[in-house]
Amino acid sequence: MAAQHSMKKLRLVGPLEKHATARHALGFYNNLGVTGVYSASADSLTSQSQFRRLIYDAVAQVIAMHPSLSAVPLDEDTKSPYFVRLPSIDLTRAVTFLTRKKPWTSESQEHDAELDELLERQHNLNFKESLGEIPFWRLLIIESKDDHSCFVAAFIVHHALGDGASALAFHRSFLSALSTVSHTMATSEESEAVTRIVPPDVPLLPNLEALHPLKLTIPFIARALWGQWFPAKSRGLWAGRAVSDDPSVRTTRMSTLRFSRSITNGLLAASRAHSTTLTATIEVAIALALFAHLDANEYSTLRGNGTVGLRRLLPPDVIDDDSMGTFVSRYVQDHHRPTGLTGKGAKNENLIDYFSWDESRSVKATIASELAKNGTNVEIALLRWVSDFHQFFNGCIGQARETGFEVSNLGIMKLQQKGADNQSHPSPWTLGRVVFSQSAGVTGAAVQTSLVTGIDGELNIAVTWLEGIVDGQWIADVLRSLERLLQDLAKS
Repeated sequence: MAAQHSMKKLRLVGPLEKHATARHALGFYNNLGVTGVYSASADSLTSQSQFRRLIYDAVAQVIAMHPSLSAVPLDEDTKSPYFVRLPSIDLTRAVTFLTRKKPWTSESQEHDAELDELLERQHNLNFKESLGEIPFWRLLIIESKDDHSCFVAAFIVHHALGDGASALAFHRSFLSALSTVSHTMATSEESEAVTRIVPPDVPLLPNLEALHPLKLTIPFIARALWGQWFPAKSRGLWAGRAVSDDPSVRTTRMSTLRFSRSITNGLLAASRAHSTTLTATIEVAIALALFAHLDANEYSTLRGNGTVGLRRLLPPDVIDDDSMGTFVSRYVQDHHRPTGLTGKGAKNENLIDYFSWDESRSVKATIASELAKNGTNVEIALLRWVSDFHQFFNGCIGQARETGFEVSNLGIMKLQQKGADNQSHPSPWTLGRVVFSQSAGVTGAAVQTSLVTGIDGELNIAVTWLEGIVDGQWIADVLRSLERLLQDLAKS
């Protein structure tokens, strides 16, 4: 690789990033993404060249804000991966412009199957091609024909560069940059876009392990080792098909659920009224929807896991909501089939009758307990004890999955506060719907759900799974039950 000789070697990756790079190198996980719908008050961009200049200039500003966007991990298939900085970035290879087949407006409440299909394709693509030439992220700009006042931006990124919250940070930076560039273009002469940029020589942000001690106690380590050596066998536990290295079961499938502002507000209000959270309520609802389509004679338990953000534990002068990096851990919660729920499908059963607010409060307590650890005895810290991540992941082949489903909630998308635009020059661009999605993991939960609430106040749930690990029609039935249950809870 000739280009590699001109790259600057950056800090070695930490255990968490080695975990991410190993999964990518083995093809066990491809990427995550956050997609946003952008609109302008008026279409002041009269030509395609103007629009592309706007996008390229805005992306260039975002790259200057975030050093991780010019970093790529090398030697992912070894025990010692490391980051290098690309000497330059060709934006024409990092940014792809597409035109929608079917017209769409931000006010439409219809299911956007075209966007689902596009994101599904993206979650089946890795970053192995043209290694050392292009960044480990890509931005897709999806336009409506002859209308530059509304577009969709899908930011897809390698997990070693950032977590879901980092992808939100990208969109906040991108929205701010769109405003700045729009004002500049309005007062400057038209010129061609600069498409090859040189990233600033700025150090990467410290990784999680460098920012927090992540202490582990001897009893916690002992329990973890005991669980690894003698895994508990739970009767009646469903977790999809076992982990497989069969290439035919590595295709990510995806579907989204979109809930109106009124339904989203109703879910929030109902959760608060019962002293719980939206995340906890949705986790219990997902478990119920799964139970409704699982054989009651065979499956009585579901184990879910959820992500926990650790940014609040890190030095605020180094890491904040607008920092790009990987700063997460997780919690695990068991759910048991409610008495009387047959599992023969929800057509003739009203799932809200089986919903337990006590169970939702239990999930909330589990999350609160994980946060109360303040970084001590968090599961992610155990990764430092893994000497060979490739061996670790390959050792999962043929084994039962630990969890049946995953819940990852980014919360409510918030606008950038730092460096806000001058109020005398309000931004012509706004961000509405937001979708968080990720590829299905070969060794992960059988069903993965990714949640975020956009600036428009609408909750979006992206559900991903591996074809062949669970059945697509079965998932469709589960999602119909989940959608109905959440709508009923919002009105309760």
